[in-house]
Amino acid sequence: MFKKADVDLESFQQYDIELCYENWTASEIIPAIVKTNVSGFSIIGHIAHLNLKEEVLQYKHIIGQVLMDKKPSLKTVVNKTGQIDNTFRNFKMELIAGEDNMIAQAKEHGFTFEFDFSKVYWNPRLSSEHQRVVNEIKKEDVVYDVFAGVGPFAIPAAKSRKAIVFANDLNPSSYESLCKNIKLNKIKTEIHCSNLDGREFIKTIVKPDILKRWENYMETGNKTNLKVVMNLPALGIEFTDTFQSLFADIDENIKPTSSDLLPYMYVYCFTKSETPEADVKQRLESTIGSQLPDNFTIHNVRNVAPNKEMMCVSFHMPAEILFRQKPEEGCGPEVKKRRIELEENNS
Repeated sequence: MFKKADVDLESFQQYDIELCYENWTASEIIPAIVKTNVSGFSIIGHIAHLNLKEEVLQYKHIIGQVLMDKKPSLKTVVNKTGQIDNTFRNFKMELIAGEDNMIAQAKEHGFTFEFDFSKVYWNPRLSSEHQRVVNEIKKEDVVYDVFAGVGPFAIPAAKSRKAIVFANDLNPSSYESLCKNIKLNKIKTEIHCSNLDGREFIKTIVKPDILKRWENYMETGNKTNLKVVMNLPALGIEFTDTFQSLFADIDENIKPTSSDLLPYMYVYCFTKSETPEADVKQRLESTIGSQLPDNFTIHNVRNVAPNKEMMCVSFHMPAEILFRQKPEEGCGPEVKKRRIELEENNS
């Protein structure tokens, strides 16, 4: 074959090449050590965040060091050791390599977010979802971000979409970072921050502001699109019961007659059902005590774990929910059951 190709075999030379640690990537070295691939970790600024399985925990420090060696931008590697706390949306972690420095700076769609990763919730896998929702917001819309975190919805909505934003988070660390990130991104449009429980935020800030928008519409005819973002997947559906009878006591003259004037909801949730859309719809309707409007949508955000999906339900909150007289019990059976379970788990 070589002769036919007119190749001079005498011109060939032989060399010995020694391959060492520097010649291999992290994805090649780690399986050789632990006999399984470690995938799915996140990078947040200079921090790598892993969620290691129990069978590889004995190799955690080696894994951490390999990642740092192969990714020069990394200075800290942590491993998740507990579930996300439903109150402040953070989780316990351990340092397995590098510096004990949790102050991270993450970039997302041209915006900068700085925060203490050990005290707040941040997931780079939600970048596309943040952008999807922000792209649906128009200039001078009003956005009520009930669980704003450090601002991945609120800050782009205020700066790139020129929306009026009310951003809230119960976690003091998230609230502090949110306020700092507003300055860091040089937000000049109207954005208001608060550090309240989600239900309190809806009752004391969202309600009076919506009333002001409705009153302005009756006087001027200028319609304002109202967007409510509820990104707390573990409990988001349960918080929608706050909208039951929220405006039952208002003057009949300012009640809007068009669904376009009602708050448009983005409600996030998890589901482990084999029929996720049907499960989410049933749970949400049980909580608000009414059927969803015909034009509601359910968006599959991402697969969180085997048989666990993160979903987003979008719809105009029905007028019959907002304006009906307050029920005697205050909430539906689904919400009561969930609250009892949470109290038992936290006791």
